[in-house]
Amino acid sequence: KIATFSEVPPEIIYLILGHVLDPHDLLSFLLVFPHLAPHLSPAQTTAACDDGQTILHLLARQEGNPRSLATLLTNPTADPNIHAPRRKRSSLGWYPANSTEMGSEKLSWHGSTPLSVAAYHGNLAAVKLLLAHPATIADSPGDSKNTPLSLAAHRGHLPIVSLLLAHPDVDPNHPDNNDRTPLILAASQGRSAVVAALLTHPDIALNLRTPESRSSLPRSTPLSAAATNGHAAVVALLLARDGVETNPTNVYAFTPLWEAARY
Repeated sequence: KIATFSEVPPEIIYLILGHVLDPHDLLSFLLVFPHLAPHLSPAQTTAACDDGQTILHLLARQEGNPRSLATLLTNPTADPNIHAPRRKRSSLGWYPANSTEMGSEKLSWHGSTPLSVAAYHGNLAAVKLLLAHPATIADSPGDSKNTPLSLAAHRGHLPIVSLLLAHPDVDPNHPDNNDRTPLILAASQGRSAVVAALLTHPDIALNLRTPESRSSLPRSTPLSAAATNGHAAVVALLLARDGVETNPTNVYAFTPLWEAARY
């Protein structure tokens, strides 16, 4: 008879666990034995696979199974702010599914934290667990300066955006390395519900512009970004807000009205 995992003596399981280092193998192990997460060594909690993910990053992506992440966060060697190191090979799929829209390119998550991973993938349970950890930095940017809020706003994950906006340490106007704020990113993708949520924040910047040289949306405001991509619902939301500049010109001297007329 072949023994099942439940019949294997605990000392044997611990012995096997001590020899597991690859994050993907650790993930498989913890999905069966989540109660062993507090016993992972520093080498195991910081090990990164070829695409840069650690066990914390992998668990942050796992929807519907928050127990392993919750248990791992009780491990004193598990750093909730660990950054995914840059690797030559990346299978993370951090780039937007629709890369044809202006403003979608170069939204990388290299160097990002588990919170950014959870925010990007819409894993609300993981976001709540990570924000509840006293050491978590809620606004920590990755290599491209994308914060968890930027990633969630770009992807349209409204519950996560709302949760992050309520956090006192989150800057609603944090720019990425192309000076795109969460509002510009959400507007460029037509995320009307997210745009509406961002507009409720008292410190939201309505007319910040992207630079001329480092963006596919040169000198664009949130209104310009929405009009450029034909997102009428977002344009209507912004025009209804007091303080929004209605005729900003981009680097080509085009106004939002000119851009909208193309549609």
